[in-house]
Amino acid sequence: MRVTDQMRFNVAIANQERVSENLLTATKRAATGKAVDAPSDDPVSFAAIGSRDAAIQRMQMHLSAAEDAKGDAELAESTLAQATNLLARARELTIGMASGDKSQADRAGAAKEVTQIRTALMGLANTQGARGYLFGGTKTDVPPINGAGGFQGNDGVIPVEIADGVTIASNESGKAFTGAGGGRDLFADLATLATALGSNDVPGLQNLLDPIEKGQRQIVDARAGAGMTLERLASASDVSGSALATLQAARSRRSDADLASVFSQLTQAKSAYDQSLSVTKEILSLASMARGS
Repeated sequence: MRVTDQMRFNVAIANQERVSENLLTATKRAATGKAVDAPSDDPVSFAAIGSRDAAIQRMQMHLSAAEDAKGDAELAESTLAQATNLLARARELTIGMASGDKSQADRAGAAKEVTQIRTALMGLANTQGARGYLFGGTKTDVPPINGAGGFQGNDGVIPVEIADGVTIASNESGKAFTGAGGGRDLFADLATLATALGSNDVPGLQNLLDPIEKGQRQIVDARAGAGMTLERLASASDVSGSALATLQAARSRRSDADLASVFSQLTQAKSAYDQSLSVTKEILSLASMARGS
């Protein structure tokens, strides 16, 4: 079969299209650093990448939730630490002022300090975090303690999903301040203490020694619980972070191109393109000369 100029030209054009496509693919991989960017690149890898993307998105949600909860737990623990100090001071005043050698003026001054302690404690109990009020149970949009010292929250647990189907409790109860459902109502006890101090009631102060001590232990226990919650959330956050890094690395191995290989392929594709272009030009030049002769 006689090979005509048109046949040579068609072959050259087909080859030019092939090397052009190869150069385009190599250039795209070099620019994006991605070996798989579409199903046509590698159907199996593309499907695996999609599955890992979904897993990464879920893990990022778990990590974000754990981090938010951890931030609130840190704030709750530090808030309860401050409350512990306030109750320790209230107990110190109770013990000191229950002594018979204190004057009425001494107790009047202590009454003012106890009132300030009660107000400060109320502010701590109404502390807000990233997810709302810390000590209101699931009622995070309402101040747990009202102006009279009454509890407006509940003892509900706010769960945090730290992995698919795995949840842990992430909040502390406001019962630590009010004894709702059992325990000491710190605001009532402090109000009673302030009244006893203001009225110079020594027997009343002596009767308050045990309640004030129990209230302090109540806050100490609550702080210990908050510390345990914080440790669990910190651990969950670390595990989620490690799992996320592992998933991202696995995805990267599937999708990311080896840069040394990519630039080698790009160099080869560019060379093949230049050679093809030179051959095509030569064929066109020979065909033009043949028509001219």
